[in-house]
Amino acid sequence: MKQFRATQHTPQHGAMSLHLRFIGKLIFMKGIQNSSSYVDKIITDMKNKGALIRKGNGGWVLIDIVRDNEVVKLGEIEFHPKEATEESIELILFDFFSTKYREAKFAVQEVIG
Repeated sequence: MKQFRATQHTPQHGAMSLHLRFIGKLIFMKGIQNSSSYVDKIITDMKNKGALIRKGNGGWVLIDIVRDNEVVKLGEIEFHPKEATEESIELILFDFFSTKYREAKFAVQEVIG
């Protein structure tokens, strides 16, 4: 499992903070510090792009963007889930999303342990 927290404060949206966990091909997301509307927007965007979304207990949302696809494309990255290990998919997802949040000027901190 790999995970990070991303935080940003803007005059337009105020404080936005979320926690992302990657376990194999699954993403678990949770808003922190009143960021539920921001997380809801992200979830809606992912759902519109074909992700499987399940809301769980404690505010965590399960997101499966890999699903049963033969090929998954994330920006410039393309991989074949059936040929990849769970660990390699986890790393691909972690690297992609942590990079995207950094590019969006979020403070990204990997959570160890």
